[in-house]
Order: sequence, then C-alpha cells, then structure tokens
Amino acid sequence: EYFRWHKEIRLSSPQWPREQRLLVLECHEQSTKCGGTADRLSAMPFLVRVAAQSQRLLLLYWGRPARLEEFLLPPVGGMDWRIPPGDASYILANGQFATKQEDILRLAQSHKPTTRIVHCRFQSHDHGADYYNSHLQQGESEEPSCAQVTQPLWNVLFTPSPPVAQRIVDSMNQAGLQPDRYVAAHLRALYAVDTREPELVQYWTENAINCASQLSTTTGTNTIFMAADNLAASILAERYGASVHRSVVTRRNAQQPEPLHLDKASNWQSRPASDYYDAFVDLYLLAQSQCVTYGMGGYGKFASYLSFNVSCGMQHHAAVGITPCTLAPQSVVPQDTRGNHVDTTIFLPPMKTINELQPRSLHGIGGKDSPQGSAIHHASVTLPESTFPDTHRLPSSDFLWSESKLLPNWMKDYFLWHKEQRQKLNSQNWREFNFLVMECLQAASHCGGTADRLRPVPFVVRLAAETNRILLIHWEKPQPLESFLLPPVTGVDWRTPSYIAQRLKPKEFYGAVNKILPVVRDSSRTIVQSRLQVHDHGSSYYNEQAALHDKPFNTTFRDVYRDCWYSLFTPIPAIAKIIEDELEELQLQPGNFAFAHLRANYGIEKRGGRGSELVTNWTRNALNCLSSLRPGGPFLFASDSALARRVAVEYGKEKSTPVISRIDAPEPLHLDLVDDWASRKASDFYDVFVDLYLMSMGRCMSYNVGGFAKWAQLLSGKNFTCNVRYVPTVHDYKSILSLTWATAQILQNAVGIGRKE
Repeated sequence: EYFRWHKEIRLSSPQWPREQRLLVLECHEQSTKCGGTADRLSAMPFLVRVAAQSQRLLLLYWGRPARLEEFLLPPVGGMDWRIPPGDASYILANGQFATKQEDILRLAQSHKPTTRIVHCRFQSHDHGADYYNSHLQQGESEEPSCAQVTQPLWNVLFTPSPPVAQRIVDSMNQAGLQPDRYVAAHLRALYAVDTREPELVQYWTENAINCASQLSTTTGTNTIFMAADNLAASILAERYGASVHRSVVTRRNAQQPEPLHLDKASNWQSRPASDYYDAFVDLYLLAQSQCVTYGMGGYGKFASYLSFNVSCGMQHHAAVGITPCTLAPQSVVPQDTRGNHVDTTIFLPPMKTINELQPRSLHGIGGKDSPQGSAIHHASVTLPESTFPDTHRLPSSDFLWSESKLLPNWMKDYFLWHKEQRQKLNSQNWREFNFLVMECLQAASHCGGTADRLRPVPFVVRLAAETNRILLIHWEKPQPLESFLLPPVTGVDWRTPSYIAQRLKPKEFYGAVNKILPVVRDSSRTIVQSRLQVHDHGSSYYNEQAALHDKPFNTTFRDVYRDCWYSLFTPIPAIAKIIEDELEELQLQPGNFAFAHLRANYGIEKRGGRGSELVTNWTRNALNCLSSLRPGGPFLFASDSALARRVAVEYGKEKSTPVISRIDAPEPLHLDLVDDWASRKASDFYDVFVDLYLMSMGRCMSYNVGGFAKWAQLLSGKNFTCNVRYVPTVHDYKSILSLTWATAQILQNAVGIGRKE
C-alpha cells in the first residue's frame, strides 16, 4: 500500500518535492561520519515503516563517497527513492535533522511546517528492527519480521547499477558461482584496526571456512565463497581450502584488492565511484548464496538477510570471541555448481533516468492502443475477431499459447506437458501423478471474491511447473467455475476429474505462499489444495523466481498475465454474448476508452451499503480522477452500487463527456458474501465476469479498494501504470485523493508542449 501511494504521489504533481512531507535518508558531502554499507542501508525496513506511518515520501541521498545511484538504482516496477536533480538543493537545505531513533520518530510524526522535511542519518545496533517487529500486524496471516522482509524489500528498492551488475556477474563467472548454489563466509579481519597479527587472521579465516562447511552440509553444496576486507585472508582461505580438499573461491582478481570502506577511505573526494564498487559486489556475491556465516560488524549479517534463506546463517566471530567450528565432511551428493555462464539478467533492470519520470496523466492516449487519439466515436462497434478465443474453430497454431511473445518458454513447455499428462490420466492410474488444485469447496467458510480466487493464476502455474504437478481448478461454491469460464479450444484443460474431486478435503488447503511452498515441493503428497489469500497474489514469488531463472528475464507476473489467462480461460458462450452485446449497445470500442471502478459497499456488503451522499461524492471524484488520465473520455463506470452507476451517467452529462454504465444491470453479487448462494442460479453471478471483461478492454483506470479493478487492468495487458487510486482504505475517508474535472483542452496543451506519452 505504501509503495503504491508513494508512486501515485510522485506521479500526481511535478511540485511534490515542495508540497509533500518527506523523510530523507542522507549522507551529505559535508558529513563527517555516515557509517559503512550496512550502517547506511540495513535500516530500510524501519525507515519504510516510519515513512508509511507518518505519510512521508521516503527518499535517499548520498554525497559521500559518491552518489548512491553510482552503485544502486531503483528497479523497474520498484519504488523510486531518487531526488529530482532540480529539487536537490531545495530539499537538502530545508527541514530538520535527526540521528537517534526517538528523534526520528518524533520529527516524523510532527505536522509543524518546519518538519515537513525530515533528514536522518540512522545508526543503531539493531537498525530499528526492535521497533519494526513491535509493530507487526497480528491476524490470520502472520506479518514477516524485519529480518524476513529485508530481502524482498531490498528487491523493491534496489538493483545494482549497470557497471556494478557487470562486475558482479564477471566475478561469478570467474569463480564459477551459480546463484543459490553455494554457501558464503565473510570475515572482517581489520574491524576497528588498520593491521592484524597474521596468526590471528589465519586462525579466524580457517574457522570461518569450517563454519561455512557446517552450513554446506545442510544445503547439499560443497562450494564456499569467501569475502574479506583483507587480501591475506583471501589468500589463506584458498590455501586452506586446497589443503582440506574443499572448493573455496575468492575475488583475488578484484580491481581493488581490498574493498574500500565507504566511510574510512582516505582522499575520498578525489576517488572515482568505481573504487567502491567492490563493497557492493561482495555484498551481492554473499547474498546470492544459500547461507552466510559472518563475523564482526554488520556487513556480513546484512548480507545473510539478503540471501536466499535468511534463517540459514551463523556468526563465526563476535566482539567477545569466536564460535569454534570443525570442518564438516563434504556433501554426499555434490551438486554441479560451477561452469554455467551467468549474465546481468539475474537482476531486474533499473528505472530510466529520473527526468523521464513525468506525471502520467496522458498515458496511453493517442498511442498504438487508440490510433484515433481522444476522438469520441458514436458509430456502432465492430468487434475484432480476437476479442475472445474462438471456441468453434481451431486457431492457426497447434496450441493457443504457441504464438505468444510474452509467455516464457518454461510456461509453454509446462502447458504442453500438462496436456500430455492429461491424455494419460484416468481413474485407474491417477495415483501415479501429482496435482495442485485451486479449490473452493462447499464446506469452505471463506474463499474470497473472484479476484482473490483467480488473480494468482501465473503464480500457481509457476508452482505447478516447478514441482511437476498437474494444475486443476475445482469450485463448488457458489457454482462450478465451468458455469462461468471454460478452457478454450487448444488451451489448458484445468477441469478436475470426479475421481480427484471426491478426494479433496475441506480443511487441507493452504492459503499463504510460505505455507504452500514446502508442501507442494513434497513429492510424496499426491494432491495439494490451494486457496491462496495473499495481498500480492503470489506476484512477488513469481517475479523473484523469474529474475533468478528465466533467461532472458523480460517478463514479470503482470507481463505474462493476459496471455497466461487466455491460455486457460474463455467465458462461457452465454457470458461472451452478454459482453459483446454490451459493447455494441454501449458503443464501446476495445482499447478506446478508460474506466472507473467503485467498490461502494466494500466491507459492509451485508449491512445495507453506504450513504447516498458519500457514494455520490466518491462517484464524481472517481470520474474526476479518471478525467486526468484520459481527458475527454469516453469513460466506462462500473460499481457494486446501482446508485453510483446512475450518478456517474448524470455526471457525464453535466460535463458533456460520454460516461457509460450498465445502469439496468443488477448489482453484481460477491462470490463469497451471498448467504443464500446454494439456492442461486449460476446466471445470478454472471455480471461479475461481464464487468471484469468489459473493464479489461479499457485503457487507464481510477479505482478505490479491493483487487477487482487492478485485476481487470492486469487482464488488459496494457498500460499497467496508467491508474490512480482515489481512496486508500474504506476506513480513511480523509485521505481521499480529490481532483477536479480535467477537460480535453489539457490533452491539446500537453501535446503542444511535447509531454504526451
């Protein structure tokens, strides 16, 4: 929620640096002490939480020893923490400064004009972890701790700059390292001193390797990567590894033999940024391992939090002494961990230059999706033949997914494998296969709405592919899914055979990613039932795995969503006809309208709905916000409130802009909130799917709460960032994003000054 809000504020107005409340983590050029890499960056979970609690934009600025952007950049799809160059002097010259946790919290919560900008340089023994963990939300799904959230948060905030990324992969290839296929050790031999006795360095080094070997027995890998701040320690590590017949690799060929400490290098003003690359290269090499053993200081521990398994770490050396380790035997079944080439596609690409980050109020207008610009057409619409997969005629290729340019090869391979397994499957041999079943059984008390149930599809496909399971879907409540959607001709047949369905158990489902992963990977479990209910619908896991394993990495969860969906689903003929009739009657041309969605009754569906004044205000504001994205319309308005739909149409007339809504349609029924669902016909729920498909044909949207509208935009496969959310939560009316109506003249002016996207 905070990242979404952060993006929307940055995109809503060019004046945000001088209007919004800011929290700036900084190391100014004139700062005398900022700490090392871990001191500066380990507190990101704490700072994100404080920024979210105080409704401040979190920004980062380094002037010493170089700009942070020399080493790290925001990834595509992540949070942009950069300060626009034209506003840097203003931001850095104003506001209050704090270094202690209590002062940061006090200033962040203040609403005085002098504290609109709060600068901080935070260094503490726990990097704010105690505060973060003391505010974890309690509920059915346990919120991850500070340590657990560090790695996924890092991936939202940072990706290595291109030269750092290249040096990382060059180092991995020279050492023969593969991500997640080795263990790592870090040694701060020179912690707090300039020199150390050689005998002590040797003792510490050998013990670090021994401790790493203990970790390797639990992971099944025999390769150990050693990083140190002392060249002698790296040499000793390799020699010791050779003497005990262990594969120990280091970066002895690094451009800088000993990585420079960001805060302690002499003559830092005259050094190029590249002199400090190795501090980030070592951090990433440690973090790419399965487990990390670390010594004094925070650097190695920070790397363990960024590794593939935060729980697999060990401190071999603390200020009070060492943890003695003996050399463990090699793995019984050694992995082939060396030799495969690694390239920079293991990292998410960085965002473009900050000067290109302009408000997206015109995104998608006049581009290839709407070749006739913003003109409003009233002629009858001829639907393109490809609106839905044709269920009566085979497509030109053998399989529906074959011609997709977005689906990764592994997914196409899995769909083909799935088809082959289905052809072999029967009631006699089903125990020879493994299954992953997305289900909602009759006895289920809660399955979620349509988006909760079906939006995770790419994640579940990935999970099934990774574990060689046949993906099936089985609904009993409120109706079988086949009452609304069917597998398209030459698509993926996800329907559940009766001999599998009768073996599904009401209480044996898994609803969280971290709960289903170990179970689905257990090959002895023939049937695994999924009823996923998570805020990101599995997209974080999908994108992390894509970044690691999809080569080349160019398709994220949202990139593949449309083609993945249409490989699995097509609306039943009755629903398809309603959709096409509505398009013609409402005179909507796919790709040439924007849509607004209002969940007016979110959270109170069974309590009679919200007051007419509030619904009216929300409706008008939803269209105001949408007009800023596509001035002049036409607009489709969808809502669970019949009143809102009527208000929307009248408001369009008031503004002389086409606002179209299905005002004669009943209020769509929520799949999970109808008490008498057992006595309802399947057709009572058709409108949910009609609205979904209609909205998915639009470009740009405004929305308030729930996941339905964002799901429709995913399904569109277009303009993922052309949206605005005008109500953060149904309980926070004061935080509504309120805009005035934008006219088509704005579009003409923007085109005139070259800002049209």
